[in-house]
Amino acid sequence: MQVHIIGYLHGYYDVYESLLIEHGIIDASLNWTANSDQLWLIGDILDRGGDAESCIALTMKLQQQASAAGGLVQCLLGNHELMFLAAKHFMGTPEIGEQVWNQWVKWGGQPHEMGNINDTQMAWLSSLPAMAQVGDLLLVHSDNLSYVSFGRSIDEVNRYFADLKDSTSVDKWNSTLRELSTRGAFNLSISGPRQAALMLKMYGGKTLVHGHTPISLSTDIRAEDVTQARTYANGICCNVDAGIYLGSPGFIKTFEMAI
Repeated sequence: MQVHIIGYLHGYYDVYESLLIEHGIIDASLNWTANSDQLWLIGDILDRGGDAESCIALTMKLQQQASAAGGLVQCLLGNHELMFLAAKHFMGTPEIGEQVWNQWVKWGGQPHEMGNINDTQMAWLSSLPAMAQVGDLLLVHSDNLSYVSFGRSIDEVNRYFADLKDSTSVDKWNSTLRELSTRGAFNLSISGPRQAALMLKMYGGKTLVHGHTPISLSTDIRAEDVTQARTYANGICCNVDAGIYLGSPGFIKTFEMAI
């Protein structure tokens, strides 16, 4: 079985569609052709690119088709999904709602998408897990240690975010967003591998797969030249954030697995 991972679409639907067709995951009619394989999106499916609705609609369609074929399609919750949900959650709340909305737009939020994304798609976004383990892979959105403050197991972390989405405390939303949005914890030459190993020991897996930090921002590679994942931290971290919004053509990282 193959596990295909794509990072950080940011609403660039044309790139999403092209990559899936190129890798034989869907056909020209946009139908699932990867049988029992898995496709994981590592968060930040929306904002910036302006066509998140199409990205979400295709992902939800492929989820159903993959499930029927014995495969799986899933997306993790990223900080952009959380900011979008916060803007929706507090919309109409005096003063607070405007502050949260302005912060979302500052981060690349596309106001027209708030009206385009329907209730079913909104519920789908609200149900996304923040963390998952697939075989020896630990899948997270952000390259930081904030997850340890959300829970000591994958189930606890996901439960934290499920509960957050019903919270009326803007302070709790904001503090969570700040923690989830930090980056670069595993890129430090000495402490980085140690911190990544701590995450793996706590949550499981042998390779920590993340995005959130475009590869061009942590290397000397130009964004337009980023066409493959970056393995680092003594080989236990894999960054899949191509930086599509910065000009990368994008890529899909595929792992061979016996599950």
